Amino acid sequence: MLSFFNEISVLSLYKHENLVSLLKNCNEGDELILVYEYEACGSLDRNLSEPGLTWARRLKICVGVAHAINYLHDPGDTRQRVLHGDIKSSNIILNADWTAKVCGLSLSKNVPSYQPETFVISNAVGTLAYYDPQYIEMGILSKESDVYSFGVVLFELMCGKLCFVYSNGQILLNKWTRCCEEKRLDEITFSVLKEQMDSCSLNTFSSLAYRCLKKDREERPSMAEVMKQLEIAVEQQEEFEETMRIQKLLKSPILNTTQDQNFIRFPNGILVDDDNTWLAILKGKVCEVISATKCISADSLVHDYTQKSRLISDFLHIYFYIRASSNISCFTLISINCASFFLIEKES
Repeated sequence: MLSFFNEISVLSLYKHENLVSLLKNCNEGDELILVYEYEACGSLDRNLSEPGLTWARRLKICVGVAHAINYLHDPGDTRQRVLHGDIKSSNIILNADWTAKVCGLSLSKNVPSYQPETFVISNAVGTLAYYDPQYIEMGILSKESDVYSFGVVLFELMCGKLCFVYSNGQILLNKWTRCCEEKRLDEITFSVLKEQMDSCSLNTFSSLAYRCLKKDREERPSMAEVMKQLEIAVEQQEEFEETMRIQKLLKSPILNTTQDQNFIRFPNGILVDDDNTWLAILKGKVCEVISATKCISADSLVHDYTQKSRLISDFLHIYFYIRASSNISCFTLISINCASFFLIEKES
């Protein structure tokens, strides 16, 4: 009964895009019912081995959960901090876009925001495989306890399976952390994900998960640091996927080079996709350039001047910078082999 009203209280007061939305509740006779907003993809534990749950999606799920937990720990106003106390994959539900929503707050504990040390004395209940060992041993629930439990979920997402085996109760955490220590991640990483993963993203992620499971609470990262590291892992993965996408467009894919070397190789732009797309790096970002003739009539262009320059030696194209104007506005264009115009930027 207390846990029922506890969850209603927390979800009524604390609102976040990554917290589940409580719509209705029923307390009649022996019926205690909570009605949540429908989330199409169900709970995370049922999707851990789902091939459609790509590495990029898994990373974004982790970022969403981290934001929700950090919000509960530090709501940023006079409200009490909330220790979730039961972070596990079955208490994370996913909507149709794979956005994560944290639920299962029936065991949560409130702590005054002015209290310097955030912990409460409580008997450990729930799924022990996810619990902070110090919580089990001493009954002390802290923010670091939630960090530990979240670290278990991180490993589950990387390995594509639950942290325990239903049939015999075997807990897999010791094996996972040992492989992480010994740099044998390939043995435990979900096979479906391996070809999708950027090595830097995986290393950032696995190192973070390992730190979350440190026995000494003082050695675990804060949820704010967890968020930061996960966002770095997302950025690394996105850069990797963008590089792979570009390489697939190239006539002669660039092999055995780092991402930075790729950027150095075509800082001013290259032709890809049968000469229909111009790619360039501007201020560290990959820019795709479309044909100007698709949006400006060639008859309306006035060529003020041209400047001849040779493209990178790997590509035997000659191109011209042309400052052109139309009856709409001025543009800087590129002419490839004096034939196709590509819009680079709109001039003010």
